[in-house]
Amino acid sequence: MTEFERQPAVMQLLLRFTQALMTQMSQTAVCNRHHAVVQQLCRWLLLSLDRLPGNELVMTQELIANMLGVRREG
Repeated sequence: MTEFERQPAVMQLLLRFTQALMTQMSQTAVCNRHHAVVQQLCRWLLLSLDRLPGNELVMTQELIANMLGVRREG
């Protein structure tokens, strides 16, 4: 008997998490394909701020370029 069969609530929770993660990955792929770099930057900054306790981000231009998959000059 697997843990999923023993704990249906755990299975339901993990399936919901997996679905949410896949949805977010799909949205990111669509955003990267159809939006300009500036729009992608805005989305990435907002997502980053949502995950932090405060309102301050500390990062370099190189990190931002790596996260967006562009050259630093871009």
